[in-house]
Amino acid sequence: MRPLGALGAICLFSLLSIASLQAADRAQSWPLRLGTTMLGSTVQNLQGEELGTLNDLVVNPADNRVVYGVLASGGLLGLGEKLFAVPLSALQHAAKVDTLLLDMAQERLKQAPEFNPHNWPQMTDRQWITSVYTFYGLQPYWE
Repeated sequence: MRPLGALGAICLFSLLSIASLQAADRAQSWPLRLGTTMLGSTVQNLQGEELGTLNDLVVNPADNRVVYGVLASGGLLGLGEKLFAVPLSALQHAAKVDTLLLDMAQERLKQAPEFNPHNWPQMTDRQWITSVYTFYGLQPYWE
């Protein structure tokens, strides 16, 4: 049997490392949730203040991606309620199953792109959707 040279040993170690990482990745479960369990979730900021409720998802059927979630805030029994478009990547899952976190103060949210429940924006307007992502400091997923 021929001894392994330094290069051969490095290659063998690399292959073993890659194989063990791939096996670990396959064994690890994904934190998947049904969309229906997200709808109706309370959205809070990191200070624990309630910002609203996630009440809808806007989906692009061309690429099967959620473009943004619709955050309902304020109002009473739907009257005076404002809707805010929030990229899902801006939301984090909280320890409580029915709660999502948004790293934003209540006052800052008041400046977010909003719309009236009876007058939705033109959802196909990329410029408007880009302004939503920009407000939250995120790059649109299609760029």
